[in-house]
Amino acid sequence: YLYPVFNAGKRFCLGKPMAIHTLKLTLAYLVPRFRFEDKQGHPGTYNWSLVKKMKGGFLVTVSKK
Repeated sequence: YLYPVFNAGKRFCLGKPMAIHTLKLTLAYLVPRFRFEDKQGHPGTYNWSLVKKMKGGFLVTVSKK
């Protein structure tokens, strides 16, 4: 119930395990190859909504390692 994006209880999202797996594979590929730096020093706060959008956006610079 803490992360409502995939809902909870008896009617949870059937695609949740595949989405989490895809996220892990994507991060495992990107993190060793690229450097991600916070451009604005974002405090990490977000707007409460279904998809939890970051307040003010989350701008990063990406450079190859």
